[in-house]
Amino acid sequence: MDKLALLILTLCAAGADAAVRPPAGQPAPDCLAAEAAAFSTLPMLVPAGRGDRQGAPYCLANLRAEAVEVRNGAGGFAPPASVPVERAGFKVQAGKVGNYHWLQATEASQAGVVTASTAHYFSNPGPAPTAMLHLAKADLEIVPQPLPREHWRYRAGETWEFLIRFKGEPVRDMGVRLETSAGTQQVFRTDGEGVLRVTFPADVANEAPKGGHDHGRGGQNRFVLAVGLTDQDGRYYLTGFNHVYGAAADANRSLAAGLGFLALGGLVAVPLVVRRKENKNG
Repeated sequence: MDKLALLILTLCAAGADAAVRPPAGQPAPDCLAAEAAAFSTLPMLVPAGRGDRQGAPYCLANLRAEAVEVRNGAGGFAPPASVPVERAGFKVQAGKVGNYHWLQATEASQAGVVTASTAHYFSNPGPAPTAMLHLAKADLEIVPQPLPREHWRYRAGETWEFLIRFKGEPVRDMGVRLETSAGTQQVFRTDGEGVLRVTFPADVANEAPKGGHDHGRGGQNRFVLAVGLTDQDGRYYLTGFNHVYGAAADANRSLAAGLGFLALGGLVAVPLVVRRKENKNG
């Protein structure tokens, strides 16, 4: 990963004068402080506070961009909305469409192209993100296959798939780096179809921090996946996808729920449990 770190340092040095800075005598923007404290030096779009059903603030970390592209499921293959970046931060708005929105920022320079992406979920009703994920949105992409469905999320111990593609084609036998806010660092490799299978590490606290808004679902960590490659013309590309993953499901709670099903419906409950497991992936 030395090449990734070198590229990031080069881009930061080259873009220092272009970065948005506060006037003399004013405190540094929160997003710049958050970037300095980020758990990784890989490109990310990280939440900057608690959002609501209509909007959520975000910060850019380890890249600079004047605007962020935002897509939703209703947009399909339509051009993305462009949200301006101010002091390394921006706010994504749900408008009339809920469900998943895809957020993406890109910084291009002589050193290469750096892209950061994430998915934000709004609880308002909205179409499935299938077409939005299928659409090519950058030269080098990390595409969830699929995103977690409503009321589900990535969890420690679970294995989820991601497609790595470059200019629309799968990238085979490529190392992809995982870093988490708990300090875990791992490298996974894509298969012959460009598919990456990531098993999230068991490094999440079982209890959410006091005063949080996790509604009893346990703690969560942030993660970023990143991959870099050089094309035949010698141009380097680096892309990252970041999100969160929660603690492993509580075995005792699952057992109690299973016993309740059996008590109420006998064998009729078994297909319900099976369907529940099958429906956790959207």
